[in-house]
Amino acid sequence: MLFSDLIVWYLFLGGVGGGLCLAALFVEHRARSGKRPWVELNRAIAKPALVVAFTALAAGSACLMKDLALPEKALLLFVKPTFSAITVGTYALTGLMACIALLAVLAFRERAFARPLPGIALRAAAAVLSLVVIVYTGVLLSSMAAVPLWLSVCIPVLFTLSSFSSGIAGVMLLSAFPQSTMRQTVPALRTLLAVDVVLIALEIATVVALAVHLSGDAAALASVEALVAGQLAGQFWIGFAACGLVLPIVLEVVFSSRLSGYPTYFIVLGCLILTGAFFLRYCTIFGGVHLSAFMFAF
Repeated sequence: MLFSDLIVWYLFLGGVGGGLCLAALFVEHRARSGKRPWVELNRAIAKPALVVAFTALAAGSACLMKDLALPEKALLLFVKPTFSAITVGTYALTGLMACIALLAVLAFRERAFARPLPGIALRAAAAVLSLVVIVYTGVLLSSMAAVPLWLSVCIPVLFTLSSFSSGIAGVMLLSAFPQSTMRQTVPALRTLLAVDVVLIALEIATVVALAVHLSGDAAALASVEALVAGQLAGQFWIGFAACGLVLPIVLEVVFSSRLSGYPTYFIVLGCLILTGAFFLRYCTIFGGVHLSAFMFAF
């Protein structure tokens, strides 16, 4: 079982694209209430969020195709589909990219708030497909019985929470650049910060639950050791734990009231969350690969 950095990027970019699409749809939904902070935030991020989400999903798909030894075999997923996690994920990813492209057309034609039935159905489809894309990557890993590290419901839960958080991070980053409207959007951004605090707290709880689950499996302890004290310790403790969990939650809980009016705050916070999301997937993949190499060495 071999995985490359391209698979890590595929999982990361898929999570970011799906999470950002959901976050942008949520902001648009709140903007329909007419409250100025949400209206201004939606005006600032709606179009770039669709472009970035589509680009992330397309780049993730390209990474997957590049990683395949025979990329043309990917066509078999459409020509001769079977009911499997990867087939469902492939169809969901393709459908989501199509939905985002159509939403972008509406947005750039200044019809983002149109409420005809087709527009409502398109947004609902994008939301459902985003959720499927987010969840399926973790389900795909947890279905691989050869790697004990991945044999837990905690893996898809952790990937899902991380993708939601990544979507909020994307909104933070996009909102920081039109500085003329930053102060008007701060109340809405603070709501998103509060949501992200909950998401990160749930990520921490899920990591603890995963550690407890793995503690009863002697084979999985090889992966745990590689992550916490071995060759992947730096990526785990600095890349994931510090950048993705500890520093963001400290910034959101302790410093948000003082710094949330400054674009730099959201840029730093968004970059930290996305860094943590990347290293979560890196550690999960290569922690499992480390275990597989350990097992097959005997």
